[in-house]
Amino acid sequence: MTKIADIAHQLWFPAKSFHDQGISYASYLTELSWLWLIKAMPALKLNQQLPKSFHWQQWTKQATWEQFDIYGNVLTHLAQSSHISIANIYYQAETQLSHPKQLQQLLNTLEALNEVPLKEQGEVYERLLHIYARVDKTQLYLLPPAALVDALMLVSQPQATETIQDPLAGMGYFLVACDQYIKITQETTKPAQLQGMEQNLVKQRLAMMNCMLHGMADKQQAIIQWADSVLIDKHTCQAADVILSSLVFVNHADDDTALNNALALLKHIYQTLQLGGRAAVIVPDELLHQRGPAQQVRQELMDNCILHTVVRLPNGIFYPYSVPTQVLFFYRDAGNVHNDTQQIWCYDLRSQMQSFGYQRRLKRQHLMDFIKAYGEDSLGQSERQAQAEHWQCFDRQDLENDDLDVYAQVLPENDLESNELEALWQALEQTVQELEQVKALLDADEYM
Repeated sequence: MTKIADIAHQLWFPAKSFHDQGISYASYLTELSWLWLIKAMPALKLNQQLPKSFHWQQWTKQATWEQFDIYGNVLTHLAQSSHISIANIYYQAETQLSHPKQLQQLLNTLEALNEVPLKEQGEVYERLLHIYARVDKTQLYLLPPAALVDALMLVSQPQATETIQDPLAGMGYFLVACDQYIKITQETTKPAQLQGMEQNLVKQRLAMMNCMLHGMADKQQAIIQWADSVLIDKHTCQAADVILSSLVFVNHADDDTALNNALALLKHIYQTLQLGGRAAVIVPDELLHQRGPAQQVRQELMDNCILHTVVRLPNGIFYPYSVPTQVLFFYRDAGNVHNDTQQIWCYDLRSQMQSFGYQRRLKRQHLMDFIKAYGEDSLGQSERQAQAEHWQCFDRQDLENDDLDVYAQVLPENDLESNELEALWQALEQTVQELEQVKALLDADEYM
């Protein structure tokens, strides 16, 4: 286990105990995040946001019961901060802790960060978020694997001069990845124009905390707003140059809510792109082949945008949930390409790769061949060569002849032997999952 993973493991260690005391995993992580930011304020040069008596060094020297009394006042004070990012993290903050000893345990837990430089704390926090996302079964939105987030960002090549959005920001992974990419690859002192929306307040807080620990604090505007992008006034929504997002939810049987949410968000995305703007969006398989509203959205997407690449993702990457997914790459037609003659490339990562799950996580090396095949052009216009095993190309007319069923055009599953191996793999995964339920702790290194 790496140092980063080991520290994340230590920070998550008390979560089960707190859960047994009636404090949800979401509340545990929220409380830990609030305290974490207060502890990090000196390193972030934000101590001026608190009265001296509320500073970490002063506050934690008090008696246990005094610490507990002061804690509520600290939360109230920070919720009224003039620093917008801080105010968002502590908006409506109210502790769920019921006893001073619980607060003391959290303070002791955070001592694991004493030897961690600020520049590494963002990575520790991301590890922690991945643990939470898998353990908390109440969340319907599924967190995309970090390797996939990085791959979509790399081929999309966001620029500091562009407006980059995620309408379903979740924990902020796409926006954080874009910010890191811009800082590494581009010489600029101007902060990237990053914008996200998240309708769940808990996730929005955690996403803002993720941004803070990655050096993305904004005093004037929250990078990720607490809002539902589907319900906002489209006339007030800024057009985007780049949109990266994942529209994958837990899909319960006989419930169309997940698909309807994905359809509404996909429609928002292609309507928000400005001319020449590009998008990479993870969607469930069913969005690509169902009739009715799904077919209508596909029709509108391809009438208004150039859908140039579809990637069929491996099974099990959203473990423990089995939701088959694909990635759509498209850009808003600026008038120089005719939709009726456009070509669509499909890259199959599912038939040619083993399933992923508890023991086997998606890593960047699994996606390197695709990144290379995609090419250097961010709009997917690099010269490509068809490959029997992975790449195939078809025309828009092929879709028209098949009722715009994109799924039908993607490379077929392997033969019966492969399906039998897949069934065996899924059975093994189910066994592992049942064993996992009796474990008291989860290994933090398994979530990345």
